[in-house]
Amino acid sequence: MQNNIVEQEFNQKATQYESNRLSAWYKAHAQEVAAHCPPLESGDILDIGCATGYQLRLLADNNPNSRLVGIDTAEQMIAQAKNRTADSDQFHFVYDNWESLTEQTNSMLEQFNFKLIICANTLHYFLNPEQAIKQMYTQLDTGGRLLILEREKSNSLLTSFWGLLHRHFIKDQVEFYAADDIKQLLTQIGFEQTEVMSTIVKYFWKGKLFTSIALIKGEK
Repeated sequence: MQNNIVEQEFNQKATQYESNRLSAWYKAHAQEVAAHCPPLESGDILDIGCATGYQLRLLADNNPNSRLVGIDTAEQMIAQAKNRTADSDQFHFVYDNWESLTEQTNSMLEQFNFKLIICANTLHYFLNPEQAIKQMYTQLDTGGRLLILEREKSNSLLTSFWGLLHRHFIKDQVEFYAADDIKQLLTQIGFEQTEVMSTIVKYFWKGKLFTSIALIKGEK
């Protein structure tokens, strides 16, 4: 039921996702991730919570030999992603829930060799973030890298306040984390060389009153 609420919310946003009031904010997040993604010598890229595929489109030119795979729980987001990349066979978009992948999706993912997995603005929606990250670890090739971009609550009373609202009033599964907690979780799961690669803490940035985000890396 809770995941259906998330899916419904993002289905409604899909057609305007890259042009609405917050589109510049989300695109800036994707650009921050891309700035920390050197071109791959080999291997494929997976974006979990890919929305309209903007992140993968940013990475396409620098990774012409990589297959780019996006998964999202909102069917209309996936429809938009497919429409925007219809002229390229480099992209593969799948409508599914990362926390309960179908056998068909699992079978499809076995065809790829993921050297980079991205999870941006998605972790706070997971019912079981630890299990979700374990699944990322399983899908990642040895020597590969996971990048998680998330809102960082330790630098933001406002983000912490929103987390309390979600927990006690909205009563959905949304929960925000401190970057150090995510880093520690990655280490516990088995990732190496975990680090906070960048943080952005700004007022009135890209149309948002206040932004506090962190980019966390783990390697396998």
